Amino acid sequence: MHLFNKKYIINLIIYLEKAIFLKDGVNASMKKNKKTELPQESSDSVNSDTNKKKSNLVPNLCIIAIAGALLFLLYYHFIQPYFSDKTIDKYREMYYSTTEAETDVQTKPEDVQQTDENIEDDTETATEAVTKEVKVSKNFSALVEYNPDIRGWVTISGTNIDYPVVQATEEKTDYYLTHNVDGEVDKNGTVFIDYRTPITENSKAIFVNGHNMKSTGLMFHELVRYKNLDFYCENPVFTFDTLYGDSEWKVISLIKTNNDERQGERFNFYRSSFDSDEDFMEFVYQLKVRSIFECPVDINEDDTLLMLSTCTYEMNDMRFVVVARKVRDGESADVDTAKAFERDAVLYPDGWYVKYPKAVRPVVTSFKDAYAAGEIDWYSGSLYR
Repeated sequence: MHLFNKKYIINLIIYLEKAIFLKDGVNASMKKNKKTELPQESSDSVNSDTNKKKSNLVPNLCIIAIAGALLFLLYYHFIQPYFSDKTIDKYREMYYSTTEAETDVQTKPEDVQQTDENIEDDTETATEAVTKEVKVSKNFSALVEYNPDIRGWVTISGTNIDYPVVQATEEKTDYYLTHNVDGEVDKNGTVFIDYRTPITENSKAIFVNGHNMKSTGLMFHELVRYKNLDFYCENPVFTFDTLYGDSEWKVISLIKTNNDERQGERFNFYRSSFDSDEDFMEFVYQLKVRSIFECPVDINEDDTLLMLSTCTYEMNDMRFVVVARKVRDGESADVDTAKAFERDAVLYPDGWYVKYPKAVRPVVTSFKDAYAAGEIDWYSGSLYR
């Protein structure tokens, strides 16, 4: 974990040395002048003392300012990240050391998830789901006692991503952007599920946010390693466990999209419910045409999606999203990554093609038309057959 940047210390030491040198130089100069000056009247002596105090003020203020900056950077880059990681370690110890059997737990509606306003009336709503007795996976039985907002755990090999996942509420949608899993103010925040996402055994799509903490390396900073094709090929599968059980997930798409409407129309990748199987597959198609790599994983209308999102900086306020589908019951978790490659034509926001004029904009139609035209080889369902 990146705790502190040595460059900051080196620069501050240089500045501090300069400030001290400046102060010493001023003092030495004053002493020299004092020896060569002729005796003056008492009023001149008073003026000399006043000037001496004023001349010392600037270097003293510089030293105080530099010391304050040093303390701030020590706290920002070292002390707070240290305590942030210690807090997470407490939950890691509980999560990985739990060995007791599954525990039946009756939870309050607001403790499981928020109602998704887009869920149809004839389906099981989030509120209806939580009034039932649910089986909390053994790994979570201790965690939810500390924080009932905990909904899952995400782990990605090859990174330091190994975190509890909480869920925000509609009343505090941004709470976990600035608070850790213990509810303490923390610039690193916490990895959290969007409040609009219902977490049930039958969730169709789950959306998870996390800061890209370049200064500390925490939260979803290392998620952007998926921008590298070799890294994807080495880590095409990761784990995301929920209260309902453990699951592996195969990466199907890696997208860069805008959150700033000045760069073009925003792609709504926050979706968690769909009107029909056709609507779901159209959403998957839109995810696939935006993928920077071809991920050789088949998808169909019965699958469940997981989206991990963090900031990326190719343009202002962009998002990098790792999209995966759950490994099906009885399915191998293996992925033939030898078939993966970097795609030439990727759908980006309009502003991308302005900033990167050599980028190739693909022809995008619809899932139905693209499938009929034989342009899709990743679909394994039964629609339009």
